[in-house]
Amino acid sequence: MHIRVQWEFFQNKFTGPTQCNNCQRFGHGAQNCHANPRCIRCAKDHSSKSCPLLKLNTGTADRPKIPEEKLCCIHCGQRHTANFSKCTKRLAFTLNRANKTAQTHKTNLQKNKHSFQHAPQLNEVNFPFLNNNSNQNAWTNNQQTKTNNNKNQSEVNNNFSFDPFKIFTIVNDVVQTLTKTRNMTEVFQAVFQLAQKYLTAQYV
Repeated sequence: MHIRVQWEFFQNKFTGPTQCNNCQRFGHGAQNCHANPRCIRCAKDHSSKSCPLLKLNTGTADRPKIPEEKLCCIHCGQRHTANFSKCTKRLAFTLNRANKTAQTHKTNLQKNKHSFQHAPQLNEVNFPFLNNNSNQNAWTNNQQTKTNNNKNQSEVNNNFSFDPFKIFTIVNDVVQTLTKTRNMTEVFQAVFQLAQKYLTAQYV
């Protein structure tokens, strides 16, 4: 069984400001509104659901259609509902909010703008400059340390020789020791002891 799934980017169809369904004002929702109700159709002081103009509805219950000459916007007084997307007051509110948002963003950028200053000059009394001889000596000591480390590593490598009998002895000792363990704690202890035993100078 195959299922075909189709996806697309979310498109917000509502681009205007938030509008209260109770008082019809912009900028908040009806859930937290404690103002007196105002009608979205006739701008009178009653809820939109109890508007007398609903008796003139020629549409459906979900999408009522009221004669345009009966409508009155509570914001601008024109012949349309209060939630009309092209209402002049609605457009003015949207523009004003956009300007405030842009101004706030600009102010925050100015507050958070980092200021750069010149680095303070060093005090030669408290922080004297190193002379060339000191730098040269430090570099020489560093190179000498690297040479000694490489020499010691070479000596260790030269002292190591492959001995089949020695390898067999180590493997046999490991097997016999691990077979005597009874839990993981004893296994770790045995491995640690074997490592200490064979990582000595005589087996290097």
